[in-house]
Amino acid sequence: MNGAPEALDTLNELSQALGNDPNFSTSILTKIGEKESKEDAQIEYAAIRKETNEKVNTLKEATVSDVTESNGTVMVAKGDGTSLSFNTGLTINQIIASSPVHYNRSVKWKGSKTVITVPSYLTININNQGYVFNGTKTIDITKAENWDSNTVVTERAGKDFYVYACQPTEGTVPKFIISENSMIPTGYTENNSRKIGGFHCLCVDVGTIDGHDLSGYVAGDILPASVWDLLHRCKGENEGMVYDDADNVWISIYLLSYTNGKVVSQYNGVILDGTSTPKTHGLWFTETLAKQHMRLPYLHEYFNALKGCQEQLNISGSKDWNTTGGHVYTNNVRCISNIGLEDPTGFMWQWANNYSVAGGTKWLSSAYNENVDDRSCGGTFGTLWSPLVGGAWDSSTNCGSRSILGSHAAADISANYGARSASEPRVVSLI
Repeated sequence: MNGAPEALDTLNELSQALGNDPNFSTSILTKIGEKESKEDAQIEYAAIRKETNEKVNTLKEATVSDVTESNGTVMVAKGDGTSLSFNTGLTINQIIASSPVHYNRSVKWKGSKTVITVPSYLTININNQGYVFNGTKTIDITKAENWDSNTVVTERAGKDFYVYACQPTEGTVPKFIISENSMIPTGYTENNSRKIGGFHCLCVDVGTIDGHDLSGYVAGDILPASVWDLLHRCKGENEGMVYDDADNVWISIYLLSYTNGKVVSQYNGVILDGTSTPKTHGLWFTETLAKQHMRLPYLHEYFNALKGCQEQLNISGSKDWNTTGGHVYTNNVRCISNIGLEDPTGFMWQWANNYSVAGGTKWLSSAYNENVDDRSCGGTFGTLWSPLVGGAWDSSTNCGSRSILGSHAAADISANYGARSASEPRVVSLI
């Protein structure tokens, strides 16, 4: 038969070779499926992934302009006009489905006022299914179809919201929606949705401020520096945080308050200080924030993050307003920095994460305060100093982005001493 070997040149010989199984095709596919569901599939995937990762490493610093796949060959076009091919033997969706935590994208998510820009290329695993977005898309938070409840949330001022990738009713392109819910969007389940990011909305209109990055923003607009996703977030919780690219650090939007046993950054929160409940000092903030994978900002981080404030002015009324956000200076200009820090200067002195010890002649208790600490944890031979920055409501022309109060021990307390939180970016791999 057409040059077949002698042992297989009759229909009878072929039938015997196939085990006289009239359903041979179905049977063998079933066996292959059984085999692929075990160790061989994992070994095959590991080899493919190793080969692919070697090429992915060369793309980490490149701008990816397009990704296509055909019959298991993935073509990646780079921004410089060159390209790489990945002979995987699997489709992109199959590769993604093989990695339960997979999430990747070509560029960071962006947000401005009422629009979020989706990365031009994004891949994600949702409930062990692979999904790919490849194109141009923006999400308008004033449109009902972009919300999980199909109703626009109009009361957005000073709140955090979340971006979810959800399984579509058909096809392999994920559906992106916005939700108030921090766990599962309304109308979905944990199996057909995955939280991939979020953002914080401005609490009070900024108004017009010459040269200010947020001039013209109104309450409920997206703070650009607050936009985060699974690959761009802080070590702690991202609610109430903005990213300062100058120092590669996340910093709390608001002066810190205390809710449900945690230090938080939230609008209208009662500010933590030396007379609040609980009472605080610099070391209290250091130790408490560490438990939440956060810390106090360093001096140089304050200097950059506070830019955009009104220099040498304190808060209107020259008094302690007790709660966070939405205030103005004595010239009636909003108290807000370029990246969105509320009350950056002229309201409350803020502890910095810089400590020093001045030589002394005797043992002191500069690391202990009976109004805050339940016991002493040891003395200091000399004073343990910690600077405060920004200026308080009564500091007048001494307030500003470089204002420093350097005459207090780390355990001193005052109604005028508060703090912000900071965090390094979380390093993750979701390939």
